[in-house]
Amino acid sequence: MAAAQNFSIDWSALNPELEMTAANLIKEIRRLTHTPPECTVADFISFYLAQSHTAQEDWQKHLLQVCACFWIKKAAIQWPHGDLEQKMNKSIQEAWNKFCEAVENMPDDDTLAGC
Repeated sequence: MAAAQNFSIDWSALNPELEMTAANLIKEIRRLTHTPPECTVADFISFYLAQSHTAQEDWQKHLLQVCACFWIKKAAIQWPHGDLEQKMNKSIQEAWNKFCEAVENMPDDDTLAGC
């Protein structure tokens, strides 16, 4: 993997006005992710998976899992993959449900639109 220290996510720049849908949040987290120039798709996905294991907030953990599953699915579409797309859709939905549950458990209920 490209040097891990060259990857980062600027959570402080998260757009609070963003409509909370999976597609919007996946695009937003990609926008907030800084990668090294030599980053491969595998590096990018590995970074999200690693970050999901170390995230301090449950909502971040589950959102990163949504993102990782989405990018795995997007990368796999280019090759014959059997039922991988269907499996990834299920994984995305499961991670999204966990993300929504984590958001619902947050003290500020104003962020629930879309879950």
